Amino acid sequence: MLDKMVDFLNYILLQDREGVSSFFLERSMPASQELIDHPTIQVTMQDEVRMVGMLNGCLANKITGERLHMIINDKTGLIESFGTGVY
Repeated sequence: MLDKMVDFLNYILLQDREGVSSFFLERSMPASQELIDHPTIQVTMQDEVRMVGMLNGCLANKITGERLHMIINDKTGLIESFGTGVY
């Protein structure tokens, strides 16, 4: 399921890189203690949750630790691609 999500996100990224980057990078919400304590939801160091953190709450592989991640271009600040990894 995670691979299908990565394929889909990379597809829509090709359609509108600026819009998708804005959606994933500029929108966040304060994280409640329940979200902070959740085993797979990713919370920022500022105790905020972004879309990728919530998607990982659903899609992350609890056995292998594989999660969705974004590769961000340092020069443009836009998402280059989505992928998976273990951290």
